Amino acid sequence: MVITNPELSIAEIMTPHPISVYPNMIMTEVAEIFDENSFHHVPVIDEDDMCIGVISKTDYFHLQDKFTKFGAGRCNKGNKRFFASLLAKEVMSPFPKSVDIKDNIQEVLDIFLQNKVHSVIVNENQKFRGIITTYDMIEWLSKELSIE
Repeated sequence: MVITNPELSIAEIMTPHPISVYPNMIMTEVAEIFDENSFHHVPVIDEDDMCIGVISKTDYFHLQDKFTKFGAGRCNKGNKRFFASLLAKEVMSPFPKSVDIKDNIQEVLDIFLQNKVHSVIVNENQKFRGIITTYDMIEWLSKELSIE
């Protein structure tokens, strides 16, 4: 595939300032975020506006009782009690892959391919500014392909 503009800034593709959480947020609050939104990654941001981790929807699903998807009331109650005992920092994947906002698309693609991750944090002067997910990349590539 020929990318018409591989130097395109990732700032044009990323999700700027997505919903994020703090390390000491109780997981019941994170669960509400996932339940009310369609995205699959929630950055964990410290008091210095630095991303220290990411909680994926897969992480969230793995914590749930295995019978939750059948809508069993007992499972939902158990999940709430369990999530109330956990903090975001205990569930997050630490040390997320990141790029600088001035980097280009090829650098993000390389991170996805080499590390098999589904989200990359975007920083500016080491401060959290946004996120790029594989979905964002697929959406961009879809537009890129339709240009040709």
